Amino acid sequence: MEHLTKSQVIFLSVFLSFVTALAGSVVTTALLAKQSSQVSPIIQTVNRVIERVIPAPTPEPSVIKEDTTTPQEQPNAEDMIVSAIERNLKSFADVNVKDSDGNVSILRGVALTPTTLAVPAAVEDSPSVTVTYGGFSYSAKVSTATSTKDTPFAIVMVGDPLRSATSTASTTPPVPPIHLTPVIFTKSGSLKVGQALIVLGGENGGTADYGIISALIEKKVGEITFQRIKASIPFTVNDAGKLVISPVGDVMGIVANEEGGILAVPADEIQAMMK
Repeated sequence: MEHLTKSQVIFLSVFLSFVTALAGSVVTTALLAKQSSQVSPIIQTVNRVIERVIPAPTPEPSVIKEDTTTPQEQPNAEDMIVSAIERNLKSFADVNVKDSDGNVSILRGVALTPTTLAVPAAVEDSPSVTVTYGGFSYSAKVSTATSTKDTPFAIVMVGDPLRSATSTASTTPPVPPIHLTPVIFTKSGSLKVGQALIVLGGENGGTADYGIISALIEKKVGEITFQRIKASIPFTVNDAGKLVISPVGDVMGIVANEEGGILAVPADEIQAMMK
């Protein structure tokens, strides 16, 4: 020590202090570790009480719920066509027209409103025009504005119920007022060549043919241009008044017998006649 300089003595003092502190911390840590394994009886009792009162949580097994909802079946093409036909069968009514010789012609009428029919013929208004619907007879009046040979349809307005000559109020139940089922027309300008169509008649519970729009024919009379529907199914004279409907049941047109052929008048033109 006598030969050490002042700085060396200071350094040695610091080093000895560091070694002493390190040794003390090691001894303290060892003593604490030894004491931690020896828990007092009071603490042990408290721990046992806590374990009994508050049980340890047990994890619940995860449950995967099965989807019990039944998927809805999508209607196939056949079901759609059947539904479209059934939807329009109640839109037909028979229009009975008696001529001056007593001959009665039965024309096919299509319901435009609950009391109005479109008839694909030139029908003169007379007291001998009647309508049969649902097994009952009704008086009818033809709209003079649409009963000429220049228009494809006559508009027939249905009136009061008719009783037969042999019926009496005491023996015959009252005839209900007519309430036709109007057709629903397609949207304006929606016709396209190649679209599927159904040609539907109302006789014998319903008759139907299936095809496509084969052409949209443009015709011009004077300054007026109009359109007609030609189907892949050839129309005949007996088809006048039949509905041309889409596979979902909307009416695309009505077959009419005009000069130049038997074609279907589009929904747009029929709706214009109603205004």
